[in-house]
Parts: sequence; structure tokens; C-alpha cells
Amino acid sequence: MELQKEYHNGDLTIVWKPERCQHAGICVKMLPEVYNPKEKPWIKAENASVEALKDQISKCPSGALTYYMKDDTKTSTATVQVVDNEEKKRFEAEVKGKIAFIEYIRAKGSIYLTHTEVPIELEGNGVGSALVREVLTRIDRSGEKLAPLCPFVAAYMKRHPEWKKLLAEGYNV
Repeated sequence: MELQKEYHNGDLTIVWKPERCQHAGICVKMLPEVYNPKEKPWIKAENASVEALKDQISKCPSGALTYYMKDDTKTSTATVQVVDNEEKKRFEAEVKGKIAFIEYIRAKGSIYLTHTEVPIELEGNGVGSALVREVLTRIDRSGEKLAPLCPFVAAYMKRHPEWKKLLAEGYNV
């Protein structure tokens, strides 16, 4: 089991997984009043608003920082943190100790999303949709074009036409 530490501010709990941390320093640069590696505890979640914490955590490149909200009984779409596992060629989100993922192929300036898998224990909690949304957000930021070969991704894009702007030439949903 992976080591993790939690830091609370009343409404939001930051979860830090030190083994995943790449020490990119984004957390410290964005919210130095919250993250100070020279102090103990090094994370003081009470020093920022919930929205500022959510925004910063969403930019953690390694997925070492995640969060959950007080009274979360189901997985919230906001709690899904995505990591690009380049070795396995898939985007992954760990939720409740289980891994949901979207497999991909990068070729000819496009990214082809080929398969989405959500563990049965997580089904019905919005994990798949949250994973797709986060992956599409990353693709949008990267400037890559998208070929949605996975039926789940294509169905999500049909329900959320604002993502059609990412489609590679010749692809439609």
C-alpha cells in the first residue's frame, strides 16, 4: 500500500502521496502560503481557499496531490487526478485504491484514445466521465488533436459538444 498523508482545512482534505512526488515545485510556486517544505507540517491547507487549493492540485503533474471534500460519500468528478503513465501508454486515475484508465496511441501529431476501463467497484460513481474530462482538458492544453476511437470517449464527447474542437481532421462523434 502506498504511503499517503492528509492535511485538512475543514471542508477540503489534501492527500499527499510522497512516493509519487516528482518535486516539480508547482505547489510551492502557486501557493507558498500553503506549501513550505522547510516547515512541519509542510502543508497548511487552512492558508488558502478551497477553490485556490483545487486549482493548484489540478496542476500537480505527478498526481502526488489529490483532494476530497468533507462529506464526500461518492467519488466526485472533482477528486479525480490523472497521471500520464507513458510506459503503459495510458492516462490513469487512482480512486479508492483502484485504477481507472484510458489507453492511447500518439502518432502523426494526434492522440488516439483507444480504450477506457473503470473497475467494477467504481462504476456508477462518475469516475469514467471525470477521467475523460480530465484527459480532454490535458489534450486541450497540449494542443494535440484527438481521434476518439474508444466508444466511451466518443459518447462523452457527444454529450459534451464543447470538446469537438479537439477533433483531428476526418474524425467526428
